[in-house]
Parts: sequence; C-alpha cells; structure tokens
Amino acid sequence: MDLDTIELLEKGGRRHDRKEAARWGYAMYVADDPVVAKYFSDWIKVTAFGSRAKTIVCQIYVRDGDKWDKMNKIWVPDNRHDLKTDVKKDEATVASTEVKRDEQVAAWGVQRPYVLFSRHPNMKKRDGLQFPIPDPQRFNELVIYGQTQENLIFINRMSDTQLNQAIQSKVNLRYERKIREWGIKVPAETRADFEQHRETYS
Repeated sequence: MDLDTIELLEKGGRRHDRKEAARWGYAMYVADDPVVAKYFSDWIKVTAFGSRAKTIVCQIYVRDGDKWDKMNKIWVPDNRHDLKTDVKKDEATVASTEVKRDEQVAAWGVQRPYVLFSRHPNMKKRDGLQFPIPDPQRFNELVIYGQTQENLIFINRMSDTQLNQAIQSKVNLRYERKIREWGIKVPAETRADFEQHRETYS
C-alpha cells in the first residue's frame, strides 16, 4: 500500500485514494501470498503513484475473530465482468456498478456488509514488470470495503527482511482452502469458474 493509505488505516480510517485500479470497487485488496503482495507494491508505483512513492507491504489482521467468523463473505466468479468497477468512469457509473454488484451478491444470499473473494487472472508481463506466478495460473484477492476497514481491520507494516523471509518460507494462506472454515458463500457460478480452470477449493 502507499504510505498515505497506510497512515489512514493505522488511525482507524479507510482507503481514500482513487488512483489505483479497483475492479471490485474502492476497497482494500488483500493478497494471500506475500510474493503477490510484493509485486503489487511495486506495480502501484508504476501505474498510480510514481517511482518515488513510498509503498509498504502490510500484514492485515482482524480485531475480533468472532466478528470475522460471523462476517458475511462471498466468492464472486472472475468472469462476471458486468459486476466490476471501471474507476476511470464517471462517479455515477461507478456508483451504479456498486449497486448492481450488491444486488447480485444479495441474490446469491449474502447481504451487506460483506467481504468479497475472487480469483484474478495472471498479470503476465505488463507495465515493465514480470508477474512472479507462472502463466496461466490465477491468484486470489480479498476485497475489504470501507465500513469493515474502519470497524474490524488493523494493519502491521512489514520490513523488507520480514517480507523476504515470508516469501522464502512460501507463506500462503490460500483463501480457496479457507472456504469451509471461514464460511464463504460459493455460488454455482463460482464453482463452475473454479472447475473451468481445473482449480481445487475447499
């Protein structure tokens, strides 16, 4: 994350910037794999904040495990492009996609507030950076919206040494293996998306 966002979150606030890509709406996007987090820490310098910007990979925690367990959670299929947000559009269009996404998530049986999980296509080589996971392997993202950021989340900055140790140790939460444990709703469309890509989940 960029330093300004980190400082806001450390004070109990929420992400404010509108510079970064945000395909599921303005939110905090959390990787389960530190090598992916490191890639995006570098990528947002190229695509949003500039090479001189200070970005830091952070560990994300919940303040209350019981509240997290009860939190509404949905795994949305990546192929539902009609539910995604194009942050380059005008504010009315961005807002309408949020409403449409919430309506579809409700139709799947999950009400706001919720956290959203999804698989993301491989980034390959783009913007001068090589994605660290082999193509065509996809990766996970967890999307935490503003209200939940303020009420449930706290962060811890990682040093370069800590981040490199996590990468070398191949630390990975593997969200797709937390579905049953965390009570994530997986609609039939999402199951079909997993199966189409021959991916396992549990």
